Amino acid sequence: MPIEIRRSFAMALLLLAASALAGCASHLIPYETIAPKLGYSGRRTVAVAVRDARVQIADGQYDPSVVGEAMTGGARKAAVTTGNGAPLAAVIGKAVSSALEAGGFTPSLVDAAPAEDREATVRRALGSKPDYLWLVEIDDWWTARNKRTTHTYKLAFAMLDAAGKPLVERSFEGTLRWDEDGNREGAEAEAPDEPEPSPARSVPQPSVDPDAFEQDPGEAPATTPVEATAEDGEATGETPAAKAREERDPISDYLVELLADLLEQMLNDPEVPKRMVRFP
Repeated sequence: MPIEIRRSFAMALLLLAASALAGCASHLIPYETIAPKLGYSGRRTVAVAVRDARVQIADGQYDPSVVGEAMTGGARKAAVTTGNGAPLAAVIGKAVSSALEAGGFTPSLVDAAPAEDREATVRRALGSKPDYLWLVEIDDWWTARNKRTTHTYKLAFAMLDAAGKPLVERSFEGTLRWDEDGNREGAEAEAPDEPEPSPARSVPQPSVDPDAFEQDPGEAPATTPVEATAEDGEATGETPAAKAREERDPISDYLVELLADLLEQMLNDPEVPKRMVRFP
């Protein structure tokens, strides 16, 4: 192949790659910004494991950072990913660990491969002899974006004691849709409906230290996703990243707050602190 043709061919490939990157740059959802809070404190060790059991990830079809698909020009599909490119399971695990640490607990984050089954994850997590294991399972978390947007989710939370006995189990699932104008279908204008957990399974209750009830766990703070608005002229030296945050897609903002809200509801379920011996 002549040198000039090779150069032209290489340049065409570079332009194609740059175009692809530019097209995917807008398909980011900053889930890494979530910061769920605990309404109680403790001094116990807690292992944190997050299993990504989504079919699209477990079968190797997509990278663990992918959280959906968006249609682009020419009816092509582009992957929607977390904002920083980290696996969704890692993002959730870090958020849960940070919440525990802020509450005085000592968390240890356990990596779980997408193909690993639940029993193997639990067995490995309990190998470090924590007082408790908090297990989050992502059975579904997927956003399909075209003219309309559909988001489906199914998350499960379980707290196990040091012997692997389940103490609390909760799950949340649902489907959300937005029309072509970005309005959520079937929702009131003022605020979205709060997701409701499934009924708790019957699990044995361990003996608990009376000191564990010194603080009322309270309820998880309700969050209502709102559209991001830009405050023009309030700050100087605005960076391109800050401006991009101001111009975020309101659907992405909603999904970020939805994930944070679901995690807070899981972690602040009143049964969680009640069934823990939180202080040595």
